[in-house]
Amino acid sequence: MTGSGTENDPYIVETWEEFVSAFNASSKYITFPDDTILDFNEIQNYSKKLTGRYNTVLGNGVNFRNITLETGAFISATNKNTFDNMRFTNLYFTGDASFISSSNNNDWCYFINCQFAGVFQGNSKFNDSGDKLYFGKSLTSVGCGINLKLSEQAVFRATAYSCYCYNCQLTLDCESSASDTSINIYNSLIEGNIGGANRSIWAVNCVLNANIETTFTNTNTGSVSVANADKIGENGAVNGFAAVTSEQLKNAEYLSSIGFPIGV
Repeated sequence: MTGSGTENDPYIVETWEEFVSAFNASSKYITFPDDTILDFNEIQNYSKKLTGRYNTVLGNGVNFRNITLETGAFISATNKNTFDNMRFTNLYFTGDASFISSSNNNDWCYFINCQFAGVFQGNSKFNDSGDKLYFGKSLTSVGCGINLKLSEQAVFRATAYSCYCYNCQLTLDCESSASDTSINIYNSLIEGNIGGANRSIWAVNCVLNANIETTFTNTNTGSVSVANADKIGENGAVNGFAAVTSEQLKNAEYLSSIGFPIGV
């Protein structure tokens, strides 16, 4: 590990052990060499918790792949950390494991320009954080790509504190019989197959192009749905999604006429 952990001289880390050491020192700037791959099939001990605060991680496309957990959390505290340009792929979480978890409800965490892909089963949770969690920092920031398969009792968001997705592409394959909590999605594309329990999703200025087999429990505004017309009529328009065809989605004048923001 080189560097001093400052903004002008960040720690440059290449291994999981180095990353944990730098991250848990708190209030550090941390980066990886371009396109680093950390394959967790080859890491013997990754049960060490990421508990640091006020860190900025500039990932340079680092790929944390093949993370498998049955219990505990991969990231055990959010605590005002920022993760930028990172990949978390081939996640496999079962039991009561969670990708990120914290009991502190007064903090926040940002993921910017990050990618997530994996499977969550059992009672596992993608997000079990009591903090406010942001995928994309604001309406003007780069969002994230999130591709998750949720089954059994697994959920995207487990706690009552809000989760925000700005300018994201979400592909969700949801069969879970457990309900999600407080997911706020702005200016995003939502795809996949969304079924199981009701989803507490508030979608603002979004495009929903998914097969819907359940209801979104919150009111949605300025959003449109492109999917099976019968399903949209039953589970989309009632919740504030305007049903549109694929051709209408290409028509800026039509979209503007139904209140969908153009050029925003």
